[in-house]
Amino acid sequence: MRNADLAYVREALRTLSLHEHDFADTDSGLGRVTTFNQAVRKLDPHDEPWLTEWLTAEHLKAAILYGAAHMNWRKEHADGTDATFNATTRATLIHRFNDWAVQARARLDQYEQSSRTAGDVAP
Repeated sequence: MRNADLAYVREALRTLSLHEHDFADTDSGLGRVTTFNQAVRKLDPHDEPWLTEWLTAEHLKAAILYGAAHMNWRKEHADGTDATFNATTRATLIHRFNDWAVQARARLDQYEQSSRTAGDVAP
């Protein structure tokens, strides 16, 4: 794995955070998730394939959490607040997304300091 490719992934992960105001500007939050996906896809899947698999799974987590929070925001703004689509529920999703991002960055840092085997990215 080239360090430059991994640096691109690290930078994309570094920028991943989610805030309430990101939903009014749908391109900003979605753009950061997309950039992370592009960074992962640039990795050579034959070189440390376990890393590519793990990062692909991490991208899916990001996309699902972002999508759930964004859908919650859109539904609330279209139909009004109710028991499911409201700022409190969305804050929980945003918090989970941001916690996930911190953990993903920490795991990547740990991986880079490790022997870089499949066992080092196992859940």
